[in-house]
Amino acid sequence: MPIRKGHLAALAAVVTLLVLPGAAFARTVTVYAGGPVAYQNELMRTTGAMVHSFFPDTVTIHQGDTVVWNGAALLAGVHTIDLLGPNKSDLPAAVPNPADPVSGAVDPAGAPFWFNGQPSVGFNPALAAPTPNPTDGPYRYDGSTRLDSGLQHGPPRSFAVTFTKPGTYHFVCDVHNGMEGTVIVLPRSRTVPSVAADAATIRREELRDEAIARRLDQTKVARPNLSRGEITGPSVSLGEAGADGVEVMEMFPATLHIKVGTIVTFSVSKLSRDVHTATFGDTSPKGLVTQLGQKALKGATIDPRAVYPSDPPGGGPLLLGPTTHGGFANTGFLDRDPGTPSPPSARIEFTQPGVYHYICVIHPMMHGTIIVGS
Repeated sequence: MPIRKGHLAALAAVVTLLVLPGAAFARTVTVYAGGPVAYQNELMRTTGAMVHSFFPDTVTIHQGDTVVWNGAALLAGVHTIDLLGPNKSDLPAAVPNPADPVSGAVDPAGAPFWFNGQPSVGFNPALAAPTPNPTDGPYRYDGSTRLDSGLQHGPPRSFAVTFTKPGTYHFVCDVHNGMEGTVIVLPRSRTVPSVAADAATIRREELRDEAIARRLDQTKVARPNLSRGEITGPSVSLGEAGADGVEVMEMFPATLHIKVGTIVTFSVSKLSRDVHTATFGDTSPKGLVTQLGQKALKGATIDPRAVYPSDPPGGGPLLLGPTTHGGFANTGFLDRDPGTPSPPSARIEFTQPGVYHYICVIHPMMHGTIIVGS
């Protein structure tokens, strides 16, 4: 059968589509921040764990394909997607503002806190909004600059990026130190994993992290980091973290019995990618500690009573009794991120008998009790 002019035009169109990157065969690949929503919910329900990791943590695509970052935590403003480009480090999630010093901060007894006059701490303005997108569709990205989703606010949305140039692209979460992943972009002449293969990879990572979470949930005791000399007596681990950013959001142990005058060390787990506090005081529904847990991270400025320790650093352990700061004590922010000024642990001396309840004001589902006997 002779080849007609119309057939030649159609053949030319097919050849063009095969040659032009992304023109007709581009696909979209999903990467989940913290795992798919149903997986996150079930893991929290059964083990009390969160996973500060990406699923999959490495994705291989063709030039012209699009990656969409999704997940309930991303959409809720808990994670960011920071494609670093030529930059070597992430953006800090919280920064001090010396131009806006803390003022009027008082404890439950009405006494001024020591950190009045210190810089207020707020969310990094650089993360207030995504990098501007000149188009209405996905970002087009070649790795020459930083591209950041920012901390999501308002209606939930995903973060979609079309990769226009072959290469290896690293991305991180600005909120959780160590939460990172890689996008490998290949020319269209190369083979990349199928949709089924990507789904199988995600499922393997889910099962791996679920097993880690179940092991951690059985720990029930702190793991002292004695090599750094942080813990020398009774201790509580604020969360228990394992490989791949898996962390059970509980206090280990949940209840600790001690004697008057005992100094307890509250420490962030060695592998933690998160920030925690141990905040003591009125944990009733309308109490200060409960209110801090509900509102500490709301707004552009973080409540200084959550950020700062209740007593000045460097002066020995914090003191806690029924009348100390009106029964209030707080370690302030604790983390393992070397890029922040926050320490990994703090000590509290319990000066009088009593039952002392506390929470992490960043993760209010984390709560514990110290019972002090005479």
